[in-house]
Amino acid sequence: REPRGAQTVEHRVLSGSGELLTPRASSVLSSLTSDFVVTRADSGMATVNGTSDRAGVRTVYGRRDAQREVDYALSLQLDKVTGPRARHMDWRGAVSGTVTGLYTATLTVTAPGGETRTREVERSFTITFPNNGLRSRIAIGDQVFDADPATGELL
Repeated sequence: REPRGAQTVEHRVLSGSGELLTPRASSVLSSLTSDFVVTRADSGMATVNGTSDRAGVRTVYGRRDAQREVDYALSLQLDKVTGPRARHMDWRGAVSGTVTGLYTATLTVTAPGGETRTREVERSFTITFPNNGLRSRIAIGDQVFDADPATGELL
């Protein structure tokens, strides 16, 4: 059979930023980059390899000047993530591959009256997609969880 369409697709986001403001929250995406290569794009099952990095600040406003702020960075590496070809990433269809990443954040909680508590978070993680496509496995440090790739819900 003759291939139809592109066999390989390279997708890069050189930079990105954005802001969302609501009465109860604000979210500022300060940086976004990605570099993906999709192979077998002309078949029913495509494979994605690449990286994505993003950073930002999410703030939720409470009553009487209380607020929670998360200043975060997320770095992802996709390695042979294979699944049905679609217009968008639909993780519930992934049948194999691995996503590794690092999430770092500074969490700041300000109570009414101004008392502030800060906590630093750093978590490396690995997500694997077993061949059944029905569950993904998430490893954070020594803890391992099964999850539904369609919802992200832990099983």
